[in-house]
Amino acid sequence: MENMPIRIGSMQSNDLLIEHDARRECFELVNTLTAVPDDMVSEYLSRVLQQGGLDIQRMRIYYCGANEWVVRARGKALSAVLNGEACGDGK
Repeated sequence: MENMPIRIGSMQSNDLLIEHDARRECFELVNTLTAVPDDMVSEYLSRVLQQGGLDIQRMRIYYCGANEWVVRARGKALSAVLNGEACGDGK
């Protein structure tokens, strides 16, 4: 499982899509909000996700205007998958 890319979230408005890949060596941000500077979004996402214990260097994030509770929820979901706490079959 650790070498398989993981996708959490969506590209919908006010959401974000996190792609986590253990083979990735650097963080990449795709900011769909042209009115918000990339460095501001990157700093914000880094702070929130690192507080959840996640290694952002393994991520590509498509940011579509998600607020902090959405970022935290997506981070928590990713953490659960990485720690083997989530199953796709509803168990």
